[in-house]
Amino acid sequence: TLKSAKRKYLESFLRRINERAKVYQTHIGARAIVTLVSDEKGIQLQTEGTGAKSYAQCSGGEQRRIDLCLALAMSEVASGMGNVTRAVPLVIDEAFDTLDEVGMGALLSLACLISRQRQVILVSHVLPDLPLSGDVSHVQLSP
Repeated sequence: TLKSAKRKYLESFLRRINERAKVYQTHIGARAIVTLVSDEKGIQLQTEGTGAKSYAQCSGGEQRRIDLCLALAMSEVASGMGNVTRAVPLVIDEAFDTLDEVGMGALLSLACLISRQRQVILVSHVLPDLPLSGDVSHVQLSP
């Protein structure tokens, strides 16, 4: 019964992660929606949608954006379980490892979506074209 309880807990955790990840992947316009599934082999990636038939068939840029969506979803679910308040900022280090306009726009849009619920700090050596406002500012830490 302990093994069964662990599996139920894991499946519940994965379901919540997949729900958030799907919202994020849909928001950035991902053609392939990747979810985490648990089976006898462990946790596997499952791909659906109009894009690639598997995660491995996604382009490098798509994989990076999918990875970021999954990581952000895991962070959100884990934060909720650990009673981390929404006042704690979410720091994303080097989110802009892609310099293509579509990828950069998708990541900025995703950061804006998340910032509706909690402060987002993007750390990058690349200066994206951000619409500066009272809520968005640029801080340069080196010359």
